[in-house]
Formats: sequence, C-alpha cells, structure tokens
Amino acid sequence: MKSVCPQRTSPFLKDIIFTTVVTVVVAICNIIIIRLIAKGLGAEELGVYTLVRRTVATVLPLSSLSIGIGLARYIALYEGKGERTESILPVAFILSSSTSLLVCLTLFPFSGYLSEVIFNKEGMEIPFRLILFLLFGESLFTCLYSYYRGRHNMFYANIWGFLVMGIMPLFITLLTVHMNDVTYIIFGLGMMFYLSLFALVPKIVDGLRKTDYVELKATARKLMHYSIPRAPGGLASTFIFSFGVLVSPYTGSIVHAAYMSIGIWILQILQTATESFGLVVLPKAASILGRGSEEYLANKLRSMYDFILHVGLFTVIQLFLILDFLIYLWVGKEYTDAVPIARIIILSMIFFFYYTMMRNIIDAVETRPINAINMYLGLLVTILSTLIFIKFGFGVFGLAIGLNLGLITLGVLTYLFMIRRYHINLLPDRFYPIMIVNMLLGFCIYFIKYNMMSNQYGYRNFAVTLAAQIMCGMIYIIILKKLDVTWIRDIEDRINYQKPVSVE
Repeated sequence: MKSVCPQRTSPFLKDIIFTTVVTVVVAICNIIIIRLIAKGLGAEELGVYTLVRRTVATVLPLSSLSIGIGLARYIALYEGKGERTESILPVAFILSSSTSLLVCLTLFPFSGYLSEVIFNKEGMEIPFRLILFLLFGESLFTCLYSYYRGRHNMFYANIWGFLVMGIMPLFITLLTVHMNDVTYIIFGLGMMFYLSLFALVPKIVDGLRKTDYVELKATARKLMHYSIPRAPGGLASTFIFSFGVLVSPYTGSIVHAAYMSIGIWILQILQTATESFGLVVLPKAASILGRGSEEYLANKLRSMYDFILHVGLFTVIQLFLILDFLIYLWVGKEYTDAVPIARIIILSMIFFFYYTMMRNIIDAVETRPINAINMYLGLLVTILSTLIFIKFGFGVFGLAIGLNLGLITLGVLTYLFMIRRYHINLLPDRFYPIMIVNMLLGFCIYFIKYNMMSNQYGYRNFAVTLAAQIMCGMIYIIILKKLDVTWIRDIEDRINYQKPVSVE
C-alpha cells in the first residue's frame, strides 16, 4: 500500500534553484571582476583579458575531447540502469588531461608566433603561456564538475563552481588589480582550477582499485566514441562567440575586443536562466532514458519551449531599452561605444537560449553528435557573414551581426531536430495575446525612460526605470498565470510535489 508524503519542492526543482542561485552569484562575481579590470586597468588590458578567456573557451572542448559531457551522461545513464560506474571518472580524467597536456606542450614552442596572431601585437608571449596554463587547469575542473553532475550531486558541484569560478577569482582580482598588470589576475584565476586535484585524486585512485584493465578499456572506447565526435562541435560552439573577438583587433583596435565582449558577457550572464536548467537536466534526462521513460521527457518539452518564448520575449524587449544604463553602471560611460554592439547581440537571445536549454537533452537522448553538426553550420554562417560584413566596411558592427546570424542558425537547427523527434509546434498557445502584452509593457518603459527622463543617465533615473521594469515583470507573471501557461503550471506542480511512500 502507498501513501504520499508531502515535500516542499521536488528534488529536480531544488537542484535547478540551487544551481541558478550559484550561477547568478558566479555571474555577479565576474561582473565585478570585469568592472575592476575595466576601471582599474583600462580598455586595452580588458581586451587582453577578454582574448585570453575567449581563446581558452574556444580550444578547451577540443583539447579536453569534450569529455565532460560524456562523463556526466554515462555516469547518470549507468546508474539509471543499475550498472557499475567506478571506471568512468578515471578513464575520463586520463583521456582529458593527457590530451590537454599534449596540446599545451605542442603549442608552447610557438608562443611568440601564436601570441602575435591572437593579440595582433608583439611581446605578448606571457599572456599566451597563461592561455596554456588555464587550458590544462580548466580540463581538471571540468572532470570534477561533470562527475558530480552525473551523480546528481549538484550540491557539491555548485560549491566547487562557487569557489573556483566565483568568489575566489574575485578575491584574487581585488588583491592583484593594483599591480596594473592583467597577467597577475589571469595567473591567479588559473591557479584556482588546479585545486580540483584535491577532490579528484582520491576518487580516481578509488575507481582504479575497483576496476580491472578490461573494464577500463571498454569504458575508454565508449567515452571516446561518444565524446570525440562532439569535441570539434564544442570547439565550434565557443568559436562562434570567439571569432568576432579574435578578429576584432584587425578591425581597428584591440579595444574592439572589449566592446564585443561586453555584449557577449551580457548575453552569457543572462544565459544563467537556462544554463542552470541544462546542467541539471542532462544527467536527469540520461537517467530517464536509462529507465526507458523517454515519453515522459517528451511530455515536458512543451513547457520548456513555452518558458523560453515567454521569458525571452519579455527580457529582450526590456533589456534592449535599458542596456545603455546597465553598461554605464557596470563599466562606465567611457564604454558608450559598446552599447550599440551589445544591443545587436541580444537580439539573438531567444534563439540562443533555446539552443542552450535543448542541447543537453539532445546530448542525453542521442549518441549521434547532432549538436556538433548544428554548431559546424552555425560557425560557418558566423565566419562567412562576419567576413562579408567586414569586407563591406561594417567594422565592429559586422562582428556583432555575424555572431547574431550564427546564434540564430543554432537555434533554428536545434528546433528542427526537436520538432522531428518530439513534434513541438512552433508557437505556443495564446502567443499573440502574450506578444501584445509584451509590446505594451515595452512601450510603458520606453515612455518612462525616453519621455519622462529624456534618456538621461543617473542613478536616480536608473533606479526608477528598473523599479518600473520590476513592476512590469510582476504584471506579466500575473497575466501569464491567468492565461494558465504550461510552464507556470509545471512549476506549481513541483512546488507542491508529493513523494510516494510505501506503508506496510
């Protein structure tokens, strides 16, 4: 006989909430780091910092064989089937770290030439060597984080993320920014990744003790078969963002790298709304697949899709109107030239957010590298369109438009796969009334900002405008609830979650 035991929220929702909170805190820490560098060291040093971080993000998926995705998926999948998982972490660590080390050792002798290519400037060997330092360290952290994801232990994953990606880098930046050299900050950030070894080594040793050579070899084949085809895709994904930043010094100045990155950072900070969901959902979806319950997953995709459209529409309109105030508050009015670049970039937000939410589900349910193929096409569109716009004299604006077209391509291709597999309609129910509501709320903020305040920046005007946007957000949520949209109904069901309990 079974009864139900009330529980405040479902474990899945708890993981998403905690992951979102940590991701937001990490984003805030990075916002402060960027402001400290921008105000304390200037636009050129911010450009160097940007190029280092974007280069690492671009090369990491290839140098680590995108092993983090396979590590999380197979641990969750095997646990869902009730199979052994001890061999997965040691194998993933050996594959990832050995490949990363090989890449770093291969590139190191060419530091002079490659640094000049990346920074379009001589004498930048030290920043390039720091790229290699970060590259190997981040591959270690990726293994640790993915291990906890696969085990559904988001508490420890988030604690490590909070320390290594958020609070400790901020502390290091505060200590070193007065040295007037961004390389000290980058070196300190890199050191944080190597702390992962303290948690990794005992788990790897324990896993090796419990497995034999035959099992390790079989696991290695599975991980390589799954991850290696995705590695170039991971490179393509980050290169979509990085291409415009990396070629920006050739459009006039290394400062353009900072302008592009401000818009990209804003988009990626907002991505925390969907990234936390993706981090939790991949192992969850893999476990569901392992139990043979994919139909349950398909039934939940409608609310995910509606969430992206409803929240995305509101965010794009409201953010577009207040973006200049946010940038002035963040890095200062001297970065005014970054405002139109950022406004162009955020126009692709709904497409990008759809990709970021659905890519983890695709990786969980598909052994074929669907995301990788989509990313190759998105990168191709980004590169070709960017070069065409540069050729016709669009300069840094061409970089932003090229990035947009690449992200839009990613979103469209992701949707085409999902509609073939799960038959999701393009527009949600009551889409047009919701669109009209968004336009009216956007007009309200436009009137306040441009008519009542004449678009004059000041802390008071910013506070009033932001308060008006918060009120508009509350009104919007109330309207959506009245319209009984699917994702609000699903959240309410999870808040009122009831766990079955066996009763003798």
